[in-house]
Amino acid sequence: MSEHRIYRVTSIGRPMEPKKYPTNKAILILMVVAALIAGVVAFMRGAGAGASAAGALEAFLVVFACWALGRELAPDDNSAAFVGAALAFIALWWWPSPSLLLLFTALALSRIVNRSTGLTARLGDSVIVTALVVWSMVSLQNPLAGVAAALAFMLDARLADPNRRQWLFAAICLTAVVIQVWRIDSGTLEMAFLPEPQYVIAAATLLAFLMFSLGLQSVSSRGDVGGRTLNPSRVRGGMLVVWLLALLTSVQGPGAIEIVTPVLAVMAGLVLAGLVGRLGS
Repeated sequence: MSEHRIYRVTSIGRPMEPKKYPTNKAILILMVVAALIAGVVAFMRGAGAGASAAGALEAFLVVFACWALGRELAPDDNSAAFVGAALAFIALWWWPSPSLLLLFTALALSRIVNRSTGLTARLGDSVIVTALVVWSMVSLQNPLAGVAAALAFMLDARLADPNRRQWLFAAICLTAVVIQVWRIDSGTLEMAFLPEPQYVIAAATLLAFLMFSLGLQSVSSRGDVGGRTLNPSRVRGGMLVVWLLALLTSVQGPGAIEIVTPVLAVMAGLVLAGLVGRLGS
């Protein structure tokens, strides 16, 4: 298997290669369809050309990133990634302002841990992911996101074939948490557990996904480079990091659920696909 040129630059980027993988070609088509639907509906509702284009782009990126995240969290179940992407697209009609920044942060952190590419994160990868995490913490006023990021780097430094320099980036993320907590208004850190439908759905999703993650025992998928079977502990670690990121974001007060909705949709999709698979077997 020839190595894709993207891996000369990064160890956590993954090429689409639609001609090689039918599922990748399918998601590209679905991304365009989702963008067209979102753009047309927004325009028909009276939004201007700029707002309609922005809505189309958001749908395009949400579908892609949710599908990609689903592949990372459940590498053995390609169809489940489509379920999560579909749920995230549907959720846009009720919660139209999710955080793409948080979604891509979750995607990057999962790859740091699970090594789905088959490669250890490069120094540049760790720097970029740390910058992404800090940006997310500051932009979303969500300092606790740094705790999940620190866990990701710690796991990469401790699990099979450890990357010891990740201890440095774990320490940087924890330091950023302390600085951000010190700088922001204490009211921002108030936890919210409201008896509203979205909080109930989020809580049920988080609990179900936690059980789903802890139940993972084996993985048959192989890394993109080298062809080695992915390490189950690393895959499970990536799942738990994303779960923690979603949990810590969800409890950050009113509006937090909308921000993290795409990540929750991916989790719900994986759980639902897993249940259907068990019932069908």
